[in-house]
Amino acid sequence: MTLPGITIGVVDDQALVRAALRRLLAEGAERHIAWEAHDGRSAIARYEREPVDVVVMDLRMPGKDGLEATRELLRYDARARVVIVTQYEEVDMAARSLRAGALGFVSKGSEPGELTAAIHAAAERRIFVSERLRAAVERYLDEGDPLQTLSDRELQVLTRLASGARNREIACQLCISVRTVDSHRRRILQKLGLRNNSDLTRFAVRRGLV
Repeated sequence: MTLPGITIGVVDDQALVRAALRRLLAEGAERHIAWEAHDGRSAIARYEREPVDVVVMDLRMPGKDGLEATRELLRYDARARVVIVTQYEEVDMAARSLRAGALGFVSKGSEPGELTAAIHAAAERRIFVSERLRAAVERYLDEGDPLQTLSDRELQVLTRLASGARNREIACQLCISVRTVDSHRRRILQKLGLRNNSDLTRFAVRRGLV
């Protein structure tokens, strides 16, 4: 079913990616890019001023990331529809995105048709996951995974620690105290059965989180 007049907000911290998405989505006469935003916080502000039918949201962005922004957007407007578009093809991230309330999860490595299909599905309030991840996501949601025990904030700290950031840097990036970062680190190690930052980094690399 073709839905005419789908308005879209595009959220990505990279200007080149936003431009590419604009070109791709402009190819369909039934879609209209209403606005762009460079991070989660500005996306929420734009949505509050000008609600759109579907928000196409990057997952990893400075400050408020795609998961946080999706949750906050849905608290503001329970009818909001979000499609996550990311370079990360991790099953656990797809599952977390759906749990956060997103209706779609598409890899940036997917065929262009998958993104447009996800947008149309979201406009109809249907869930869409990239074909290459679909079966694995269903199994993941059924069976569970250690990463599911981490909160969104703990996952943010995990990926930053594994990328080599120091506690003080992470605290500045997430607007929390250094003590809070260290508390999150201890809980992450405990939940995942790891001993130190080296174990944490190896775990993150194996899972494709960094």
